[in-house]
Amino acid sequence: MRSRTLRTALLAGGAYDFVVGLAIVLALRFLSEILPIPFPTEPIYARLCGVLLLGLAGFYTTTALTLPNSLPSVIAALGIRTLGGLYLAATPMLHPEAPPFLAVFGAVDLLFACWLLYGLTVRRP
Repeated sequence: MRSRTLRTALLAGGAYDFVVGLAIVLALRFLSEILPIPFPTEPIYARLCGVLLLGLAGFYTTTALTLPNSLPSVIAALGIRTLGGLYLAATPMLHPEAPPFLAVFGAVDLLFACWLLYGLTVRRP
């Protein structure tokens, strides 16, 4: 296990989720204008997703700051990133009405998952 790699991946992922979550909560209309994602008909649910992303950001940050004692939380973070990334990447393929841009968010989540997996599996020299 590479604690420094895991810490960096968790902090970067937490920062990413914090920025995206905050943008969804505070600037949803602006996001829908600059990204190829339509403004939702029920914005309260999109904003709830933003709040949940803020919670994930806190989870990832707390996990990073308590390494190496938080290995189960790292594994949970890896699962969340992997499942979320697969879901977002697959949604445009499974639901043609879904915005294709969601796959970009899925790819970012999968990259964070790979980074975490690398930190978990590669041994320190």
